[in-house]
Amino acid sequence: MKKLFILIFALGALNATAASSLPSDLRTDGKTVVAAFGDVEKIARSCTVQIIYGTSYKIAIGTLVNDEGLVITKHSELDIAKAGGTLRISMPGAKRYNRGKIVAHDKATDLVFIATDLTGKPGYTWAETDEIAPATWVVAGVAGSKTRPYVRAGITSATARAIPKTGAVIGILMGTEVSEKEGVPVREVTPKGPSEKAGMKNGDVILSIEGEAVNSTEELKKAVGKHDAGETITVVVQRKQEQKTLKITLGYRELVFASMKSRNDKLSGKVSVRRTGFEKVIQHEVTLAPSEMGGPLLDLKGRLLGINIARRNRVEFFALPASLIQKVIKAKAAEIAEASKDKTE
Repeated sequence: MKKLFILIFALGALNATAASSLPSDLRTDGKTVVAAFGDVEKIARSCTVQIIYGTSYKIAIGTLVNDEGLVITKHSELDIAKAGGTLRISMPGAKRYNRGKIVAHDKATDLVFIATDLTGKPGYTWAETDEIAPATWVVAGVAGSKTRPYVRAGITSATARAIPKTGAVIGILMGTEVSEKEGVPVREVTPKGPSEKAGMKNGDVILSIEGEAVNSTEELKKAVGKHDAGETITVVVQRKQEQKTLKITLGYRELVFASMKSRNDKLSGKVSVRRTGFEKVIQHEVTLAPSEMGGPLLDLKGRLLGINIARRNRVEFFALPASLIQKVIKAKAAEIAEASKDKTE
């Protein structure tokens, strides 16, 4: 009852006072507000880990999903950091690091599985439904420290739904199609983008992608859209009187076209390089950085609702629901078991 009173008081202060003059302890990550979620914070600390690559390069948050040391996080955060081999894993407030290695990856969900030598047991129970009503209070686990809270609180802001895929790009601006000619002309190759790195030049005409002829911008987009960032595709181009075959490794739209962001995206600061193409998400308003994806999303009863997967913009954040996480764990069980025989190899 006391915690509920604190929360109501804090929310009243939020509504009555402008954010710019609100005392720091009454903000959503302030001590007074966080104290109202003390019981959930203990559970969050039992399953939230920080993933570190190299000497001190903190790249992501992860969620401990069983008592065998299996951690799940967002794959693309590790991918853009080029993290591989042995990773270091840190539990909240821990004085030592644990070791871990990547043992599986699921492209559809952008999840990666890390086998570690952690011996603790996550304190949550799995939520039994994905149908979370809008305006439901939720708590996200974050890295935290002695001076910063280990959780942030907020509310859900939409019903669970699918997010269509709009992701991988080759990094070009297309020219005007000529109806009597084959292929799609390249007006401009994006500097330092995937196509430039593969040797494409302004004025080239793209004839085919992965053996499939393309004669319109729509056909080109459809052909590229079948693949994910990080995949290498074969592209045949016409350059004057010569045909050339290029191997292009697709990039993330957010990185390749960073200078062409919408006004909303520019105001949003950094967003997740992959923020679309999910079968189902829970949308919420808990402010998280792209590097804080992969951590747990809990309800006030300490149930795991899902794992945070994307910062779409400054007000929309996505979590993959618990049922989807469990489905992927089951599908990857054999692969994870085989690769986990030596967890720190």
